[in-house]
Amino acid sequence: TFVDEEFGRILRKLDELGLREKTIVLYTADHGEMLGDRGIWYKNSFYDGSAGIPFIWSCPKILPQGKVVGAPAMNMDIFPTLCDLCCLPRPPGLEGSSLVPVMKGTDDGRDRIALSENYRDGYAGRMIRTAKWKYFFYTDGGEYLYDMQADPGEENNLIRDPAHRKM
Repeated sequence: TFVDEEFGRILRKLDELGLREKTIVLYTADHGEMLGDRGIWYKNSFYDGSAGIPFIWSCPKILPQGKVVGAPAMNMDIFPTLCDLCCLPRPPGLEGSSLVPVMKGTDDGRDRIALSENYRDGYAGRMIRTAKWKYFFYTDGGEYLYDMQADPGEENNLIRDPAHRKM
């Protein structure tokens, strides 16, 4: 609630100064929080509670207002998106991809992926997420596969299901 109120203060000040229509606003974070979901109280998990981040973009002259996009995205996409919104060339070797096409609706985001990795308690983990699938593993042996469209709550690990082994 505190963050929401403070963010509102910033937006009101932009309005007051007449800068709102000329300003790109992005609200994001580097991770989510599990907050007790699945009995987990820390951030280092690949479940959506932790791996999912707030990603709220506003650029009234360019982007549609009130649109919700469910395509996979990651923090590496911020700089390429800002380059596109500012009509600036992307520096050579820049990783990530612009979110402008999915925000404007010219790309459905079906081919986008999001990657994540972490290291905790002496072992590493890696995750890949598409619009439909999420796969992650830890070097201690844990391995998970979820159909995010059929199982958005990540309740049914399909990794041992022979029908999904190829995936």
